[in-house]
Amino acid sequence: MTLNYIRSLGPRMLSYLQSDNNSRQVELLTSHQMPELLKAPYIFTGYRPVGQPWKYYFSSLLTLHNESVNVWTHVGGFWLVLLRLCHYFTQLTTYDKMIWPVVCFGFCSLLNLILSSVAHLLHSKSCWYHYVLFLMDYMGVTTFCFGSGVAAMYATSSKFYHEFMYTAFLPVNVFLGLFSFYTCCLAKFHLTHQHTKRKVSMMAGIATHGFFAASPMFSRYMQCLSESECSLASLNHLTLFLMLTFICAVSFSVHVPESLMPGSFDVIGHGHQIFHILAVLVMLGMVRAMDIDINETKTGEYLEPNLLHITLSLMVLLVLEVATLMYYAQRSVLRCVARDALDSTIVDANEEQTNSPTPCSESLSRTHSTSNCANLYLDIDEIERKKEI
Repeated sequence: MTLNYIRSLGPRMLSYLQSDNNSRQVELLTSHQMPELLKAPYIFTGYRPVGQPWKYYFSSLLTLHNESVNVWTHVGGFWLVLLRLCHYFTQLTTYDKMIWPVVCFGFCSLLNLILSSVAHLLHSKSCWYHYVLFLMDYMGVTTFCFGSGVAAMYATSSKFYHEFMYTAFLPVNVFLGLFSFYTCCLAKFHLTHQHTKRKVSMMAGIATHGFFAASPMFSRYMQCLSESECSLASLNHLTLFLMLTFICAVSFSVHVPESLMPGSFDVIGHGHQIFHILAVLVMLGMVRAMDIDINETKTGEYLEPNLLHITLSLMVLLVLEVATLMYYAQRSVLRCVARDALDSTIVDANEEQTNSPTPCSESLSRTHSTSNCANLYLDIDEIERKKEI
């Protein structure tokens, strides 16, 4: 099998699977036909056009394009995690104090999977929806980190760490959740795919939160090393979860294998799809870790989860993240779209030329738009200063 043959597999597969759907599906586009904002690194084909009716994007759930696997890995993952949680709930009762960290983790995980699936399914509607939906996706990721921290603290922690951090853990978990979400917002709005700092910024924020969320597990290793009768093999369930989490983070930060053979993994096999699969495995690994620690190692005997504190902390985080999302949507997106109608000179100083860029506002409704929505990266304060001049 030659290298050229491998490179052609992606486009050939897409063309073959679409052959029976051409009569009812709008033609997919290449990266050259898409706004810069909607392009994925090293992915050249399989893009859905912007500006189509909502029915088109919802029905694309059942057609093949370069987001299909991203959607279905988390749609399928949603049901896998839900079924695993339902099976686990049969072993607990509402009077069991250990049910509350499990419920919190389950809610955060399922919310993450739902928001991710919706973002990948519908973001091609327009540049504006791309921004808003992926901010919702980041909100799901940071909420999942919060839920993982709750599960680690109240189901897998050592007694010493639990007593030492009992008062401070939830407030710090909320703060780092908001911090990581805010970092993702900054990176999304002010840096493009071409900026290496974008991925680094996102990873720095999420990794900081993730490391703190996993800190109760690290305390178990310290406790085990200090006890002669404890074997590290007894913590294999935690080791598996941490290893999966690390591999998952690495898969998100690199574009492999598509960066090695650009255009060959446009539909199936690119790095973000692998990241999605690993994310589901991480969730299932956490449920397994909680199951073992609660039912076998009996860590719940000395842990004290508080339903009121957990619920209030989660609600505070969600409210603050929604407020942050609304702020960025209004300031950096809606006003960018509105400025085209208020002052067209800001969009292009040479608007009289026939080849001038299409305003971002027009891209919201134009089919096959190739507008330069990278203008959304412009700083709003700079725009207002130009208007005053």
